[in-house]
Amino acid sequence: MLQSASLKTRLLIGFVSAALVPLLIATTLAVTWYRSSLENDARRALRVSAATAGGLLDERVNDRSSQIASVARVFSSAETRTPKKLPVELERQSAALDLSYLLFVDEKGVVKGSTSGQMGHVLVWDQLERVAKGQKPTTFIGIVPVTELVPLEQAQKLQLVVKPMEGGSAEQAEAAGALSIVAVAPVRSESGARVGAIVGVKTLKLDESFVDSIAQKTNGAATVFQNGVRVATTVRDDQDKRVVGTPVSDPVRLAVLKSGNHFEGDVKIAGKAYLGSYDPIRDVDGKIVGMLFVGLDRSPFSSAARTFTLGMTAMCLLGILFAVISAYVASRGIASPIYGIITAAEQVATGDLTVSVPEEGFREAQTMGRTFNAMTGALRDLIGNVGASASNLDAVAGEITVAASSEADGASEQASAVAEATATLEELDRSFGAVAEGARRVREIAEDSLEVADSGKGLVQGHATQVAILADSAGNVLTSVDDLTQAAQDIGQFTTVIRSVAEQTKILALNAAIEAARAGEAGKGFGVVAAQIRTLADSVSLSVGQINKLVGGIQEASKALASNAEQQVVHGTETVQETMFMRDKFDEIYARMDNTAAAAREIAAAASQQQAATKQIVAVMQQVSEGVSGTASSARQVSGAANDVKREAGTLSSGLRGFRVKK
Repeated sequence: MLQSASLKTRLLIGFVSAALVPLLIATTLAVTWYRSSLENDARRALRVSAATAGGLLDERVNDRSSQIASVARVFSSAETRTPKKLPVELERQSAALDLSYLLFVDEKGVVKGSTSGQMGHVLVWDQLERVAKGQKPTTFIGIVPVTELVPLEQAQKLQLVVKPMEGGSAEQAEAAGALSIVAVAPVRSESGARVGAIVGVKTLKLDESFVDSIAQKTNGAATVFQNGVRVATTVRDDQDKRVVGTPVSDPVRLAVLKSGNHFEGDVKIAGKAYLGSYDPIRDVDGKIVGMLFVGLDRSPFSSAARTFTLGMTAMCLLGILFAVISAYVASRGIASPIYGIITAAEQVATGDLTVSVPEEGFREAQTMGRTFNAMTGALRDLIGNVGASASNLDAVAGEITVAASSEADGASEQASAVAEATATLEELDRSFGAVAEGARRVREIAEDSLEVADSGKGLVQGHATQVAILADSAGNVLTSVDDLTQAAQDIGQFTTVIRSVAEQTKILALNAAIEAARAGEAGKGFGVVAAQIRTLADSVSLSVGQINKLVGGIQEASKALASNAEQQVVHGTETVQETMFMRDKFDEIYARMDNTAAAAREIAAAASQQQAATKQIVAVMQQVSEGVSGTASSARQVSGAANDVKREAGTLSSGLRGFRVKK
């Protein structure tokens, strides 16, 4: 079907296809790349959020460790441990440190005082009992058993019913007890003798403040799991209620709780899609007792991907529309001049030689119009000349008839002379043929050599240009290497200043911590800030060390690159000079080959002209010989032929009148 289509239709289809395929490919690649970029950004953000959440949990654990040591020193005084003051001081310390409850346990594991007012029971939590006998402050995450919560009147408040959720299941026993941060420190008397231990518990179960702080810093969802049950979360259901008490999905349970691995991937919670990260939480014995979840809502990423896809699709459609319009205009501009020439050619076919076409449009169309008009003009001149020649031919034919009789008389005398001249001219024709063949071969060899020399001249010129560019590039590289070396030195100076500031910051943080310890309760918050500043200063010192290593590597690489660039500049300059010399030699060779080719063409043309002239003379002499060797009847035949020529000339004149050569 395309073969029978018009030129304009073919051009339109070709232009649209040439624009459509790249647009579709570019749109597909752009959408794929954007989706991949969004996915990579989401996973990077998730990993940062997971690290932030883990850091917040570690920070809480570390804070409890330093706090419980300070509390233990408060109870080193025997007066503080009296039955009258012990409950009051425990309540005061617990409120100041935001603990769920605080205990004082003697050396036999008997609770001598608690913030709930309950005392006298023996610890039944093996892990706590073991840690409480230690000689140093210890903080860990563990599940406080129900048997420990009941005497302290905490069991009812921390009770949680496991609810069903699609994709996961959990037993009620997994929610028993309370996942907590437990801080233990030995209490010594003023004489240094151990008199018991102070135990502080901060429950993570049903602690919304902790998960809310994670969500605020990560801008995502956060959940604390006790075993496989959500005990604190920012995820909400359709009624805007936190989905505490719901189980984790079975794939996550298998990967994290059973295998102890980190899990990262797409999850669905309460009907909402998240990109989630799950990390196991282990107790003091290394047993997995829970999980820490951080999730990013998939909705913004999906919405951005859809928006980008729709935008690219709209741009693609606009591009296709523009391509169709441009293709239509271009195909029409190309085909219109051709259609005009076709119409004019049809008129010429009917004998109208006065037609002409406009010399407009694209360059080729203008050339085609000029050529067509020149052709019709030449035809008009040719028809006019042929008409005049026919009239002249009619007159000449009459004269030939008269002269034919007299020609018959001298025919016999000229026959012998013509035969001798013909033999001589034939020999001369063979000689000129050999000369023309040799001249033709010389011309072909000269033109081939000229073409090869022209190609070599162009290659040498291009090589010279590229070598000059290479030499300039080598110089630019050398300049850039010097700038890079100076920048590396500046970075080294900056890192020295930063390291000095970090060291001073650590000293200030240490002094602040000492002053905070001296200030007692009033300086505890300041002590926490000082610890964080000291940690930040350590991190800065480590980063400065890594930057110094990188700067050293950059300086070494810059030296090597500078040496190579200098060599390239030297070699490039020498190569440019040699190439320029080669180009001059090629110019000289090309000029000489051009002169040789011109001379060969002149020789070949002259030889061809001589051979053609000789052949014409031989042919004429043969005809003359045949005519002369005839009898008088040949002359009469010439007279009859002249009459035939006169008749045909009249016929030709009648046929030429069918052509229109004037407007």
